[in-house]
Amino acid sequence: MTRLHDAFERLAERAPEVRVPAGFYRRSRRRHRWRQVAAAVAVVAVVALGAPVALSMGRTGREIGDSGTPGIPSRVTMPPWYTSAGAPGPTSVMFTGYGGVPQADHEDVDWAWWRADYTVYPSVAVGLSADTYRIVRGPYTVGTELSPDGRYLLIPDRRVLDLTTGRTRQVLPARPRAQAAGAWSADGRRIVYVEDRRTTVVSWPSLAFEASFPHPEHVPVEQDVALSADGRMLAVDSNGAMTVRRSDGLRLWTRAEDAEPALGRARIGGSAAWRADGRLTVFARTDLTCDGCGLHPATWRLTSVDGATGTPVPGPDYPPVRSALSVEVVAWRGEVAYAVVAYSLGATPDVGRVELVRLRPGAATPERLLAAPAGMTGLRVATDFVDVQRPTGDPEPGVNAAEIVGQASVALLCLSPFALLALVMLRVRRRARRSR
Repeated sequence: MTRLHDAFERLAERAPEVRVPAGFYRRSRRRHRWRQVAAAVAVVAVVALGAPVALSMGRTGREIGDSGTPGIPSRVTMPPWYTSAGAPGPTSVMFTGYGGVPQADHEDVDWAWWRADYTVYPSVAVGLSADTYRIVRGPYTVGTELSPDGRYLLIPDRRVLDLTTGRTRQVLPARPRAQAAGAWSADGRRIVYVEDRRTTVVSWPSLAFEASFPHPEHVPVEQDVALSADGRMLAVDSNGAMTVRRSDGLRLWTRAEDAEPALGRARIGGSAAWRADGRLTVFARTDLTCDGCGLHPATWRLTSVDGATGTPVPGPDYPPVRSALSVEVVAWRGEVAYAVVAYSLGATPDVGRVELVRLRPGAATPERLLAAPAGMTGLRVATDFVDVQRPTGDPEPGVNAAEIVGQASVALLCLSPFALLALVMLRVRRRARRSR
């Protein structure tokens, strides 16, 4: 033994006794396990929060699609689940569908605590000058009734949503039991509300009352009426008949939808059915499955009648739209019509795809300009720019931090039972090893 060893031994003999508290090692192991779980949770949270941000920053849409020139993109796509729900700004395209849009709430259970509103059918807004994608939420359903300039959206309960500021304006007194969304006139200077066998016309943006058209023989919806350019005549199409009335209530003419069997069943041409010269655009529809048995695929041919008398008038020969459930003319450029078409899924009454098409006189088939993503049932564009196509790039969806945190919390809540089960099994296994 060395002197140093002897010195250390004497110091150890004189040192006070130190006792380890009972259960010290067990508590240390438990704390260590919980630190491991907390570290794993932190890693999952960082990945969940950081991955969408990295994906969004890595996209090229800002370089390719941000042209600064307002117009309609040549294509649109479904944005990712973490897309921002902020104010989208001026919008070129709105589309929606049943269950296919991100951040749609469950119809029976409102479990998404992080979302401010309960919206079962949200819509997607695509920027007017750039490929920015935003989720538009609000009431139960948002719709796609976009103003011609792309800045405003009509939403239920007689309100207008400013897509630039996110604020809403009440157009008429609210009626919670009658969730009317309304429709824009072709020039965007009026809003049309169809309720209780009466159509009310309000000036925009002054919200001044303009006219009230009674139509006791009709129970239409917004898609069944068309307001003339001067706001003095209203065409109504429902209950198997088409009627035109003046703003003073005088009925100018009425005719049955099947008054001319050679042409098929007549339908109003859409929100832009009235022409500046007084012609009313009418679609002659021939059902492919059965005549007059509801919403079924049909062949639609664009024709015109005199808006004051209902008499057919000669006009250009437009290409037929085949296998369509609905066709709505939304804009004109000279004699060229732009329409939104809902094509059938096979020979069924279900929507297969929705497209914006151009109908040129003398053409053999409609020209497709834009198609909504698969599964969508509604599509609208800013009609002031319907003939202007801007450069299109990858989508820039932004980041919805609340959605990411909320989805991560749900994922962790779902995984927590498995994590606890793993800890219990690990503890049982360690006890079994110690008992051997």
